[in-house]
Amino acid sequence: MGDEETEQTGVSHRREFLAVLGAAMSLGLAGCGQEGEERPTERITGTTAAGTATESKPPVWRDGQAIYTQIHSEDFEASPIPEVRFNNGAELTGEVIDGERSVKLTSWASIDTNPDALSLSPDTHYLFQFDYKILDRGATNKILEGFFLPKGSTSSEDTIHTRSMLANAPREGTFSTGALTTNSADSYYLKLQVNEGVSLVIDNLVITRLDPAPVSGVPDRWSTLSQLPFPRLGNYITGSPGSWPESNRVAPDWSDEFVYAEAEFEEKLSFFDVVAGPFVNVQSMDTSFVKRMRERNPDTVVVPYTNYILTNYYWPEPHATVDLEAEFYADLPDEWIMKHADGSAVEADGWPGLYLTNIYETCPEVGGQTYNEAVADYWLNTILNSGVWDGIMIDNVISKASHYIPAFSNPARFDYDVNRNGRRDETIANANELTRSAIVAFLQNLRDEVGDTELVIANSGFNLDYEIPSYLNGVIFELFNHPWYSGQSGTNELAWRRSLDDYRRAEETTLAPHLNILEAGGGSDVGSGPANRNYLEPTTADIEKHRFALGTALLGDGFYEYDLYANSSVPYWFDEYSVNADGVAVEDTQYKGYLGMPLGDPVELKSPATLIWEEGFDSGSLPSGMEGDAEVYVERGRMVIDNPDHTTYKPDGTAVETRSGEIPFAPGETHVIEFDWEIVETIDDVVRTSVRTDSGDVASVRLHGVFEGDTGSEHFHVTVPDGDGFRLKFSLQSGGGKVAIDDVKIYEGGAGPWRRDFENGFVLVNPINKAYTFSDAELAGDLDRTGIKRIQGSQAPEVNNGRPVTGSLTLQPFDAIILLANSIGAS
Repeated sequence: MGDEETEQTGVSHRREFLAVLGAAMSLGLAGCGQEGEERPTERITGTTAAGTATESKPPVWRDGQAIYTQIHSEDFEASPIPEVRFNNGAELTGEVIDGERSVKLTSWASIDTNPDALSLSPDTHYLFQFDYKILDRGATNKILEGFFLPKGSTSSEDTIHTRSMLANAPREGTFSTGALTTNSADSYYLKLQVNEGVSLVIDNLVITRLDPAPVSGVPDRWSTLSQLPFPRLGNYITGSPGSWPESNRVAPDWSDEFVYAEAEFEEKLSFFDVVAGPFVNVQSMDTSFVKRMRERNPDTVVVPYTNYILTNYYWPEPHATVDLEAEFYADLPDEWIMKHADGSAVEADGWPGLYLTNIYETCPEVGGQTYNEAVADYWLNTILNSGVWDGIMIDNVISKASHYIPAFSNPARFDYDVNRNGRRDETIANANELTRSAIVAFLQNLRDEVGDTELVIANSGFNLDYEIPSYLNGVIFELFNHPWYSGQSGTNELAWRRSLDDYRRAEETTLAPHLNILEAGGGSDVGSGPANRNYLEPTTADIEKHRFALGTALLGDGFYEYDLYANSSVPYWFDEYSVNADGVAVEDTQYKGYLGMPLGDPVELKSPATLIWEEGFDSGSLPSGMEGDAEVYVERGRMVIDNPDHTTYKPDGTAVETRSGEIPFAPGETHVIEFDWEIVETIDDVVRTSVRTDSGDVASVRLHGVFEGDTGSEHFHVTVPDGDGFRLKFSLQSGGGKVAIDDVKIYEGGAGPWRRDFENGFVLVNPINKAYTFSDAELAGDLDRTGIKRIQGSQAPEVNNGRPVTGSLTLQPFDAIILLANSIGAS
């Protein structure tokens, strides 16, 4: 925000301003403005009992990326009160909240701040809060509205709206919100007005200005994130405090009612130390949100939702309310939208009204900027420069041709005019290469601009995009457990192991502080579309899936959540989130982190392994025990799947598999599959590995490689069900490309459950499609744990029953359990 010069000077100007602000803070000067602004006189006032305004040095404090300056506090004890005007029957009352007098507002009554005595600046973030007591809630769903208006105006067209106080608020409490003023006037005032039928008493009104804090290095409090005890919790949630109490669209039976009070919802959200996804307009319409979250949880960091490869939905906000989304997206130049060969805009598949943006070098300049330059300026100057947030969350950061492109995996229909020549001459593989270059260059430039002073978290879906973590502080694994529930058995061991490997790689390659969020969800039957039922309470299946997903998360150092629906879900508390010293699950944030710190890395309790089949492709031809398409051959000691045709769609892909019975898979036993691979030529779609029969896949997984030069060594396990005719298959799906496979080995055995020990207990995880019984010695483990017992919970009493564990314990397939034990200090 700011004047035209400020908009164009970018980050260097930002750093100059923040340096000046830092110097001003050190001198105790409180009147510093935002970048490029010479703030009009803004008196810092209180009111004496005699009723005369006095100027004083204000309370000033820093929290996160913001400096808060209290510019007025009003307890309504004085008379007269020059900073406040009473309208429409507003009156001082003896029905007090505090002291001897409070203000009573009844049916459209309002109070205003007096801009002649207390002038609020343009283009500035303000917060306000007050204590309240509800005498009558009235007949509407909103009790009180807060507005900012230009001095001298009462016009609705000039009104800047803030978050409303809802009718389901607790009878007594504290309410706070805020907004960003516009730059259409030199002075503004605050108006608080109740709705018809409402009777409300308020007191202790405080108005605070928010300025960005000086950039002087990594914020000290970020260091606490790496020291947080376990389980660690993080939440990917889209929306705003205005929509969350209405269940955020995941409770259709409550469509006309509030499901939660705002304070109740925020208390649930405060369990999570990393919150990613609130809409950017929270900054301009509910400015105190992040502050409220930190008051509940001082460790929390909050980053807002942004999109990069797509335009964003936005709904015009009422009247003069600052709409940060619309300011950027409403007038996005047509030249910055991707086109088909016929010149029509590329609309996101499945998302009407969203369009792919031109992130490529071919993007034309408009107003001296490309799309990449403009969106970076928008994020830096409007969002990161505000001081409201700890950084930014970027959705859909995928370094290959986006799945939002219509026919993104169909070479025969792919139509994406990256080179802007009006011809369908781009292959998917070519678009993959160009997209990787564009995404990596953009993230590198963004990180160069913000250094290590802003958190950058990105979402690329349930699997890791290996090209991007080194530029990020964290990756969101969106609904990361969904691929696990597929295949003939309903659970997919190969997909689970891919998730674990992706997670561990993200922990190794992201930047400190590492803030990887693992968002689990209710399975493949739910997603981001309209909810088909109320998702407010977990089912038995939810509790089981949560337990296994949390156990998986505890094999690394990430931040976990389980959404009953998807990222629009209301945060839900589970037994395993917080446990008191007696081992009882209690929904109270003071009992988070009850396991303490890890005592080491996770360990897999592998069964003995016997090699039952191997193939090194040394004979120079495809082995007799394998059969495949004509495009499969052996070259230089490797099996090559080579489809040079990038224009024809092959629904069954280009594939090769072992013949039925070639591999002596033992029904009911777990087998380990190992092989090496290399992408020899960039592929259109994916390479998939599966164990299958004539009736379908037992389990399958896609490899992470896409680009020429990508290599990997895979280690998966699969438990073969009863039956015969099992085959191992490799498939280059949909289109063209070239991949080499080598050194394939199959073992019977060699896999097992996982364990990780913590100071106050341990987790056991069984990713195998058969039950596993831990012996007494296996439960004690290498650390000889004693006093082992279950959590005393309420949601799954057959599991979390608080009983001691002695002798043995059986863990069902795709299940996990947290057990408490004697305390051992972490080194």
